[in-house]
Amino acid sequence: MISKFWNGKMLGLFGAGILILNSLVRKIINFFYSKVHVNNLCSENDVIIRSGFKCMYPKNIILQKGVFINSNVNISSEICKSKLVVCENVSLSTNCKIDYTGSLVIGKNSLLSENVSIQTHDHGINPRSEPIPKSLKIGENVWIGMNALILSNVREIGDNSIIGAGSVVTKPVPSNCIVAGNPATIIRYLNGSSID
Repeated sequence: MISKFWNGKMLGLFGAGILILNSLVRKIINFFYSKVHVNNLCSENDVIIRSGFKCMYPKNIILQKGVFINSNVNISSEICKSKLVVCENVSLSTNCKIDYTGSLVIGKNSLLSENVSIQTHDHGINPRSEPIPKSLKIGENVWIGMNALILSNVREIGDNSIIGAGSVVTKPVPSNCIVAGNPATIIRYLNGSSID
């Protein structure tokens, strides 16, 4: 049987069968990787996880006491050796997308609002190139506003900082400050000093 190609896609019965089989295998793999059982996650008491939570490599995720994960949170990694530590009393709001390819620590009492996206890896121009992991530490008592995007070059977000809603954070954030904008810049320090 001869397979035809048009715009990079296979045509014909054989091609359609391959595409359907490929899709089915991906769904089965994603189902098993994202299945959350109490035994899969390394979690302590008082952890609340709402419906729609998906994660990859659950044995690499540590959820400490009092963590709250709202609905439709997606936690993923491009490699199986990375670690995610979510410290005590952290809240992950609806539709958060967290990539922990470069390893990620979220400090105590932090809040990630709705639709926050965190990236801890880069890759070359070719999207199929190997991921380049970059670690991130989010300090204690950090508030990340809704729709904020934390990119892979951010190595640290300091304690007691606030990321404004819709901000695109491209570099490290010091402790005790408010940042906002695209790209995010320091608006003011929380200890009363000016930004000059």
